[in-house]
Amino acid sequence: MKIFLAVIIAAIPVAYIIWDRYFRIFPLSYFGIENVQRIAKWESPEWRERIFSRGGMTSHEWLRVNKRQLKTIDDELRRCKR
Repeated sequence: MKIFLAVIIAAIPVAYIIWDRYFRIFPLSYFGIENVQRIAKWESPEWRERIFSRGGMTSHEWLRVNKRQLKTIDDELRRCKR
């Protein structure tokens, strides 16, 4: 019984973190509507349709799209330096 309680106590914060990062949809204003619009103009029409029709995105989606665009910007800067 003690092990069961310990597992439950440990699982609650883990479940919250997973829910907050992957399932909770934040409104676009949480990320800044101007920032979302700036990012969206470089993304696919399908991505824009999904995000704007839902009216929000998960924090994981926001981080993923920013990392993808940062990698593209870094590659472009490397090409310009050569």
